[in-house]
Amino acid sequence: MSVECKQMSYPQTLEIDRIRERLKAVEEQFEREMRARGFEPDQVDTVALTTPLAKLHNELSELRARLANLTGVGSNEHE
Repeated sequence: MSVECKQMSYPQTLEIDRIRERLKAVEEQFEREMRARGFEPDQVDTVALTTPLAKLHNELSELRARLANLTGVGSNEHE
């Protein structure tokens, strides 16, 4: 069995770090805003999201997809 390691460039590593930081910030903001409206973040699939919450949720999905694309690792932990 052979495992191939993918070497990342410094700019790519910086981009991954930047995305992870933004992802964390957006996740925290989304959770705060969901709770402020009386919902748990896990209820995202069962409630009608307001426009601001929907925008945050879309950004979360985009960030997760970009991170998965750059790292080659899927991210289903929040979906």
